[in-house]
Amino acid sequence: MATPSIDWTPHLDTIEEMLRGGKTRREIAAHLGVKETSLSSMIKRYGMSGLSPNNSATGGSSPQNAHNRIDWAPLMPALLEMMERVESATVIAKKLGVSPASLSAAMERQVPKAIRSKWKKARQEATHPKKQRAEPILRQPLEAFSDVSWRALFGGNPPPVPDFAFGRGGRLH
Repeated sequence: MATPSIDWTPHLDTIEEMLRGGKTRREIAAHLGVKETSLSSMIKRYGMSGLSPNNSATGGSSPQNAHNRIDWAPLMPALLEMMERVESATVIAKKLGVSPASLSAAMERQVPKAIRSKWKKARQEATHPKKQRAEPILRQPLEAFSDVSWRALFGGNPPPVPDFAFGRGGRLH
């Protein structure tokens, strides 16, 4: 059963106005009486992402959540300095007193790309060091039937020299 397609053209101005006004997608969908997912796909289709003043391409959090938003401006110098020292994200988050998730989002959005990529590369090398291949042990070839070669290869004494009298070319006696 296919869901009926919605004609968005009469609502475009209203939606744009509400997005610019800081309304969340949930609030806009409730106002229009449509599903939030269909509203989201419409916002993508009509290129309305980023109209919200909530610093988010998706419509962001509502203005009521502004009280628990992190102001990164005073934390940026300390963040950049710790990134230059190649400290781990968990250490940086603890020192700044923020959650690792919000730190990650701030790094992606506010730290310059050059610093961010340099930090990521250094962290990758610190956590996953490249293994150096051991030099191969080179030695002279061993003699064909010597005890030394057998002991070196199999870790024990060689078997006695084959007694052809018993097998007689594959037959018993």
